[in-house]
Amino acid sequence: MSYNVSIKDYNENNFTLVDIRTQAEINEFYVKNSKLLALDFSNLDLAYIKDKLLSFKEDNKEILLMCRSGGRSEYLTQILLSDGVNVKNLEGGILAFLQEKPALICK
Repeated sequence: MSYNVSIKDYNENNFTLVDIRTQAEINEFYVKNSKLLALDFSNLDLAYIKDKLLSFKEDNKEILLMCRSGGRSEYLTQILLSDGVNVKNLEGGILAFLQEKPALICK
């Protein structure tokens, strides 16, 4: 089973979208109704990340991680999956939203 989700398959009724970009990136723009978890990838605290993701969990929704282009979120998804945390990665990140679903972008 793949842990990657295409932007075409994104539906906020099925996923809790968690934006893991830096605070500076989030300040530029973000996706409507996303949860914001600004991360510094030079020092990842997995216990903190897991606690935050648990607090974001909604019934019957999968956690979907998103960064700028999908690289950082895929990296973190792989780490969390290997640690037993059920998460998925949004392919293409917020750049995919800008291209495919710009109406969901807030500034």
